[in-house]
Amino acid sequence: MDTSIELAFTIYFAFYNFTHFLLYFPKILIFYLDTLELLKPLVIKTLSEMVSMMSNLASSKKTPTAGSFNKQIIMTRSHFFQKGLFNI
Repeated sequence: MDTSIELAFTIYFAFYNFTHFLLYFPKILIFYLDTLELLKPLVIKTLSEMVSMMSNLASSKKTPTAGSFNKQIIMTRSHFFQKGLFNI
């Protein structure tokens, strides 16, 4: 008799959890996709500015030394912080 009650509860809770999954999964998926859509312009802008700064460094006439490279990285980080593109 015990096993039939346990089996009944197991089937009930499995069905209950599955129906809740079906109800809430679309809402979670839509929220996740909306969040990605909001972040996409920010990510594209940040990546494009980083690529342009690194290409400017690579196309400079003089050969970069370790000191100048570190200075460029510090300038790049401060530039992004000033624009508020990311915070660490």
